[in-house]
Amino acid sequence: MYTLTKIIEEGVQTFTLDGYDDMDNFRLHIRRNLYNNDMFFCCERFSTTTCLVIDQENYPIYQAFRNVMEDMMSGEIFKEGVIDIGVSIESLNKHNKPALDRLYDPRARSITWLTDDEVEERAARFKMSFDNEENINIEFSDYFPISEQINVYLSSEGSRYGDCFLAFVRLFDDLAQYNNDDLQIDSNENTNRLIKDLPK
Repeated sequence: MYTLTKIIEEGVQTFTLDGYDDMDNFRLHIRRNLYNNDMFFCCERFSTTTCLVIDQENYPIYQAFRNVMEDMMSGEIFKEGVIDIGVSIESLNKHNKPALDRLYDPRARSITWLTDDEVEERAARFKMSFDNEENINIEFSDYFPISEQINVYLSSEGSRYGDCFLAFVRLFDDLAQYNNDDLQIDSNENTNRLIKDLPK
């Protein structure tokens, strides 16, 4: 189970995902600079785990993260209707493919993003992958084990992963549409419909 908190302050969009079950708890912060689309993924050290599971219980949140994975799998970093600069979407995605190949492992169906503000040998990172039930695992690791947070920087310019950050920009746009009340509203509507359909 998890909840999403959304804040926009001074041009920075922050989503906090709090999750818990009987064994683990975690807090994931994702921050986006609305002026240049630079992003941070942050896992707090108080968590009892650094492997976060985005399950399908809150389906809109799960779908937002799954969309990122599917864009990587299909190679559709650029999409129709998003930009119009006189260059075909196909050409843009072809140009970006070497960067995508560094990020996405098709055999494991996983992406691993090394923070863009450190050399590879010392870089914090997160890995997104599917488990056997198609839930999404996000696993963090850090070169510096004593830090209070694991921070992974996604740069919109000069990243080793080219323009792949655009898939995460769409993640923010999708999460911005989510309301924690939606799940309860849907549940209540289903319950009311079942009660209504009961035989008299």
